Amino acid sequence: MDKAESFVFYRSFFETAQLIEDEHDRMRLYEGLIHFGLEGEKPELPYPLNAILEQMTASVKAASDRYAAAKENGEKGGRPKKFIPPEEWQAYRKEHSQKETAEHFGISVDTLQRWEKTAKPQNLNTNSNDNKNLNVNSNSNSNYQNKNNKAGTPEGLKGPPAPRPGTPGYEWVRDGIRYQITENSEVEVLGPV
Repeated sequence: MDKAESFVFYRSFFETAQLIEDEHDRMRLYEGLIHFGLEGEKPELPYPLNAILEQMTASVKAASDRYAAAKENGEKGGRPKKFIPPEEWQAYRKEHSQKETAEHFGISVDTLQRWEKTAKPQNLNTNSNDNKNLNVNSNSNSNYQNKNNKAGTPEGLKGPPAPRPGTPGYEWVRDGIRYQITENSEVEVLGPV
């Protein structure tokens, strides 16, 4: 173990050391543990202090190894985020509980709940009706600049305003994938960013 700026000191270390009646021996144990935790070297102690120290240093080393591994993985960017297309997990979710859905896709229930809060509901009903409804607003009070009507137009704004979330034409990016709401109010995957 290399030199460290800090180390983990568990309550069990304190409780075990309190069982040592001789205060001098207890201090030797504490100093031995501190020396190992900061310097990475185990001092020579008489029995039974060396046996106690051996158990404590194993815990300190394990905690140090876990920290080093977590730090290394964090520098690599950590675990990649899991991406499952919303239409896929939402379709499965309609027929199953949150727990079953999470287990099926290999994610936690917390992750599924977070997805459910942020995702737009998918219309999974197949509609064979070819009737296309188009809402046309004939209101002459425009909120965007055009050649015929400049009244009430904010400076520098050109063209129609961006589509609102959930409306046709609205685009967003999630986990590096672009999506768009189609004219049929369906989600279309446009591909990676």
